[in-house]
Amino acid sequence: MADSKKNILIVEDELPLTRALEIKLTRADFVVQVTHNGQEAMDALSNGKFDLIVLDLIMPIMDGFKFMENVAGKSGTPDILVLS
Repeated sequence: MADSKKNILIVEDELPLTRALEIKLTRADFVVQVTHNGQEAMDALSNGKFDLIVLDLIMPIMDGFKFMENVAGKSGTPDILVLS
């Protein structure tokens, strides 16, 4: 039987919020990967497939706005639902 769990990428720099989201979503039977800025999230997108991105907009290194610009401009990027 194929694994039908949905993959979620959390992009959030506040560690308590990140941990709370990760625990809640994992308990709800999602596969969760956590990154702490837009650059880490870009790297994660290069290495994996996600069904949903939970995105903070105000972060260090690369904020959520710049992350969305980079994803939109990247050729071959599939449609991914982003919750910001």
